[in-house]
Amino acid sequence: MALTDAAALTLALAIGTLLGVFYFGTLWLVVRRLDRLAWPAVWLGVTGILRLAVVLGLFALLVGARWERLAVALAGFLAVRVVLTRRLGRPADAARRPGRERMVNRGGT
Repeated sequence: MALTDAAALTLALAIGTLLGVFYFGTLWLVVRRLDRLAWPAVWLGVTGILRLAVVLGLFALLVGARWERLAVALAGFLAVRVVLTRRLGRPADAARRPGRERMVNRGGT
C-alpha cells in the first residue's frame, strides 16, 4: 500500500522528531554523567560517533530519493533541539559552578 504525499511527510516529521529525541536525549544523558566517567572525552567521542551513525543512517533510509521528506524530517529533528534547549537549558547559576572561578581567574592574579 503506497502512502500519499501528506501521509509520507507526516511520517517523516514523526521519524525526524523521534531521531531528535534519541540524539539530543542521549547527548544530554552522557553530558550529565561526564564528571563521573573515567575517560570523559572517549565516552563523548564514542557516543557521538554512534549517535551520528544511527541518525544519519536512518535519515538516509527515510529520504530515499525525496528531498521533501528530508526537509520535513530535519524540521522535526531541529524542533526537538529547540524545545529541549528551552526546557532543559543552562543552569540558572552557571557562573558559580565548581571550578568555574579557576578558569575565569587564570593568569590575572
